[in-house]
Order: sequence, then structure tokens, then C-alpha cells
Amino acid sequence: MLRHFSTRQLKVAEFGNLYQMKLNPNNRWVILANRLPWDMLAQILQKRFADSGRLTYPARLIIGSIIIKHRLNLSD
Repeated sequence: MLRHFSTRQLKVAEFGNLYQMKLNPNNRWVILANRLPWDMLAQILQKRFADSGRLTYPARLIIGSIIIKHRLNLSD
């Protein structure tokens, strides 16, 4: 079963932490994250998982990991 959180959740840049760190809006990963249709990608990924059983990692984590792997030409 795929865990998915809507893109209506807080953006990473809006989420405060102990040090009130701000992400650079010009960072290539921040720009890419803002351009991706996360909800549509999660729907496509959802078709690969059963409706029952143990929950997976969040969809955005799975999709983001795959994108980073391919963009940086990393192996499994």
C-alpha cells in the first residue's frame, strides 16, 4: 500500500526547524521539486502497489530518490 501526502501540505521552505534554516530558492533540487506534478506521479506509482498490506515509504520519497539516482547517474 502506497503512502501519499497531497502537495497541499506545507512546503519544505515553509516548515520551520530549530535553526530556522531557509532553503535557497535557486537550488536545482528546490526548483525541480516545485516543477514536478507530485500528485500525478503518485497516482502512477500507486498502480504498482497493492491496496492492502504494510505501508510503503511516502510516494514523494520514492519518486524523489529515483529522480536523484537518474539525474546523478548513480547505480543501485
